[in-house]
Amino acid sequence: MVCGQRETTVMALDSLRVLASTYTWPPEWSTADVQDGVLRRYLAASNNDDGVAASMLAETLKWREERGVSDALNSNLADEVLAELTSRDRCFLCGFDTSGRPVFYETVDTALISDLTNAVSPEECLWASIQSMEFMCRCLMPLATRRYGSPVAQFVHVLDLGGISWSGLSHAPVLQLFKSWAAISQAHYPELVAKI
Repeated sequence: MVCGQRETTVMALDSLRVLASTYTWPPEWSTADVQDGVLRRYLAASNNDDGVAASMLAETLKWREERGVSDALNSNLADEVLAELTSRDRCFLCGFDTSGRPVFYETVDTALISDLTNAVSPEECLWASIQSMEFMCRCLMPLATRRYGSPVAQFVHVLDLGGISWSGLSHAPVLQLFKSWAAISQAHYPELVAKI
């Protein structure tokens, strides 16, 4: 008998649940609904390979513990860092799409990001980005789920690239910041963005 895509996904999800049952889940991932959404995203990122998904998830749980990500929403950035970030960050929640997913609109301006990398450390920029992702996962996704009436585990990101310049992207700190955030996003927040 040949299994269809849906049956393969269900079998892989069941297998991943067994593999992940021995993991120590962080408090913010303690409910069955949240764990199910996390498992589904890791399975999608691994093309339904439960072994790869389990390994990715184990690495993320280790990373979260080492970085103190569970406390991300309880830790404040220094006032001057927050002022620098908010003066340059142009990301707004626009509403929700027809599938209930939050929709964010963000303008990307390499000149502003270049200025930011001169004023704030890369670590502070990355921590602010982690805080933003945690806010989306812990606050906006549950809100979207309640509004939509079924689980919402992804968001839509509209990027306005009008402020991108090649010279700005070639600025080493800007390029390194983009690379670092892309690596964190891919490894620890996989399949969170439904559409860009």
